[in-house]
Amino acid sequence: MPDCTCKDGTAACGSTFPPECTFDKDTLYTCSASGTDPAPGDKCGFGCIVNATAADECAKDPCACKEAGRVCADALPAECKDIITTGAVYLCDAAGSSPKIQKLCIPGTTCISHAEGAECGGTNCNCTGNAIVCSSQFNDSCNLEKNTVYRCSDSSMPIKDKTCESGTECVAHASGAFCGPSDCKCTEDGTSCGADFPLSCKLNATSLYKCTMGSAPVLDKDCQPGRCSENAPAMGGASAVFKALATDTCVDACTCATANDLVCGSTFPDSCNLDKGALYKCTAAGAAPSDPVTCDKGPCIAQPGLDACGGEVGPPPDCYCKDDKPICFSSLPEICLPLLPADTPKETVLECSGQGAKPTVKEVCTVDQTCSQPADGPAFCKDLCACDATNTTNKCSSEFDPICKLPEGVYKCGADGKPEMVEVCTAPDTCRTHTDGPKCTPEECICQADGKKCGVTFDPKCGLVANTLYTCTSNELPKVEKDCNPGVCSSNNPPDAPPATNATAPAGDDFCIDQCACKVANEDLCSSTFDAACNLKNNTLMHCDTINAAPTEKETCTLECTVKDSNDECKFDPCACRKNGDTCGSSFPPMCNFEANSLYTCTGNKTVPAKKEACDSLSICTQVAGGSDYCGVSNDCECVGQGPTCSDQFPPGCNYTANSLVLCPNHTAITPCPEG
Repeated sequence: MPDCTCKDGTAACGSTFPPECTFDKDTLYTCSASGTDPAPGDKCGFGCIVNATAADECAKDPCACKEAGRVCADALPAECKDIITTGAVYLCDAAGSSPKIQKLCIPGTTCISHAEGAECGGTNCNCTGNAIVCSSQFNDSCNLEKNTVYRCSDSSMPIKDKTCESGTECVAHASGAFCGPSDCKCTEDGTSCGADFPLSCKLNATSLYKCTMGSAPVLDKDCQPGRCSENAPAMGGASAVFKALATDTCVDACTCATANDLVCGSTFPDSCNLDKGALYKCTAAGAAPSDPVTCDKGPCIAQPGLDACGGEVGPPPDCYCKDDKPICFSSLPEICLPLLPADTPKETVLECSGQGAKPTVKEVCTVDQTCSQPADGPAFCKDLCACDATNTTNKCSSEFDPICKLPEGVYKCGADGKPEMVEVCTAPDTCRTHTDGPKCTPEECICQADGKKCGVTFDPKCGLVANTLYTCTSNELPKVEKDCNPGVCSSNNPPDAPPATNATAPAGDDFCIDQCACKVANEDLCSSTFDAACNLKNNTLMHCDTINAAPTEKETCTLECTVKDSNDECKFDPCACRKNGDTCGSSFPPMCNFEANSLYTCTGNKTVPAKKEACDSLSICTQVAGGSDYCGVSNDCECVGQGPTCSDQFPPGCNYTANSLVLCPNHTAITPCPEG
């Protein structure tokens, strides 16, 4: 009988158990203790690694990004070569993440590297024709102004057109560069390519997005293996801020992206089967490249504006030594690569014999080293995991290079110059640097999205002040914005969301509410529910239209104002008016002790009635629905008193002789009154 139980309390690959156990060799099993049954854990997509002296673990993605940012395809690990597109810009969200294609360089351009991130552009500083381009489309060695629009010229020198203002970024577009808004919002309804937005928006330039003016673009579909058409901006050119026509579409990657252009065959995908050493004409966007001319005196050069045939392009002066101090290979522009052997690693120290000399390989740094170049000293291979033993400040594991593979926790620098663990952080807790230093922090205490949050929406163990407003940046610790006292911090979280899970920002930011402002919307509130310092009228019902608005007076209560769960109200007063106008005392309850045969003045609903007059003995107070009551005889032919009564005091239907006296209470007719 095979032993299929755990050997100890560490994770183990399925391959470490007997074959008869039929465990998956690429699954990492969880073992709580020796002799317990293993529980299936993570499925290892790149295989499970058996460690002799430590817990087994899943193998890492060999094509994972080294750091966050935009990179060219050829800067990704060698293991990626079979799954990436040559000449494209890739986006790395973070170190260890999988690279995602962000932009296919349109025909006539290739991928170039910058300190701020890769971009599609040319291999030299030339710019021929009348194209409008961004400074980011040139190598850094060209020393053009950052975030600036340039125009190509007949002299091949790029001429500055304008620097993009704050809040905008230069967008390298197939139809010409322009300054695009960096808030990444759509400026028109319709469909737009990801290339219509700045690269900082991290949209996929090969994809088509649905746009609603003022809203963020929503992915419609990916155009690969084709590309997105990048139609011309409606406001056009470098002199205006981008406004999309919003009529972009997916097109064949083998068609021209620009009109009246010359492009190298090498800038089209291999599947187009064009001559890489030839120069093609592009008569219109969407047209097939035509009339190839073979470049027989040199390579076809991809550059902003018109591509060109030429001889071998010499490296710029920045590729040569400035003095006799060693330099890092990674500090040289991409265009300097031909100076050194093709297989030279980026992390290499180069020897310099003097100003203007060609750099040569001095030392290749090992995998756990990087080439470091101090501002005032020679370059050298630096140990990535080394630290300063004289520095007593604690650090989080994330502050060390990922190659050190330190477990999540708090570290100090040991006497041997190596990181030494102070505290281990148990998942899902992570090490974060607080104002009083790094410490293991619960997941609930880290902002899940950008926005402003009340302290009460976080778990109590986070130690935040409930009535304080905090600023949140995604995946960062909340920072104090302001103390809401003596007011209230109002949360926009759904009413049923438990406070302990409210680290995620809702659609709207939380905010501080003034102590005398409304804290609810569309509700009636008694004045007594507000702070005494607000000086509201006592015993008054106030109305709140919107949150944070000033309350308005709705009604002065004749009795007390009653506080309820929702919509406070004035206590019902049976002796208050129920209409506007004269009202008979008989319409009020006996408990009010009003004279039944008297008229009372009412100035409005729920006001206090005031006695107006008493009806005489020959008339009664008559109630009128929807109008004012009055003193008069009843609405029938009955007498209301004793003695003679004029016939015109009765309704016409009583058939009494006009202008005569009627003896009440017997209704005996008396002789008509003489004329006059």
